[in-house]
Amino acid sequence: MRSRCAMLCAAALALPGAAQADETRLSADVSTALGYSNNPFSLVGDDTGSAYAEFNVRPQLQILTERSVFTINAGAQIQQYFKHYSTSDSYQAGLHYAGHPREYLTTHLNAAFLSSIVGSLNNFAGTVVDPAQSSGTGEGTTTGTGTVGTTPVTTEPLNSGTDVALFGTRARQRTINVGGDATEALSARDQLTGSLFFLDSRYSQSSSFGSLDNYDGYGGSLGYARQLSASSSRCAGQRGALHL
Repeated sequence: MRSRCAMLCAAALALPGAAQADETRLSADVSTALGYSNNPFSLVGDDTGSAYAEFNVRPQLQILTERSVFTINAGAQIQQYFKHYSTSDSYQAGLHYAGHPREYLTTHLNAAFLSSIVGSLNNFAGTVVDPAQSSGTGEGTTTGTGTVGTTPVTTEPLNSGTDVALFGTRARQRTINVGGDATEALSARDQLTGSLFFLDSRYSQSSSFGSLDNYDGYGGSLGYARQLSASSSRCAGQRGALHL
């Protein structure tokens, strides 16, 4: 987590104008809460509720210069459940930049890092017995007469779905999201805008869903706008995006 914050701070200092701050603002929000959820992780069954204690801290550093505003933020959220579930936590860090490197150029940049536990399920639903195969006792037999017994069959927990975001098995998800745009005013009535984004999401090895849940996404757009008159305008642009 510390290395991620250091990388974001270094990126901020590398951007134009960050080294000559006219004003610096530092703040932090800290909060605690007690609550109760009757089914925090969408399980199937009875008695799925639990009380919990929550702690949040969100520091923020804002750097203002003549032509730019940089915002560096971080955050941590920890939820401790009193029964059924393990601790759920998430951590994040981010950088936002908005500036005017030149008189007619406006730019934005966003970078964010998030690490969180998906689900807090410790096999809570247990195992269920298939009633169709639970008659009799002992080992099954196919000869002779009388009652045919079978060993009760245990199956997967009822909540073993395929949506890792909903039925997470305490796998940690790490997401990096970077995006930016720039708008150049070509004239009093013409402007050109371009944007790019990149998204990278990975799950820890403990995920029972395997690497199929990992994905990348990236894309961009380029657009041109012209104001024909005081009350009308014409826009043309191209967009492209790809998710893997």
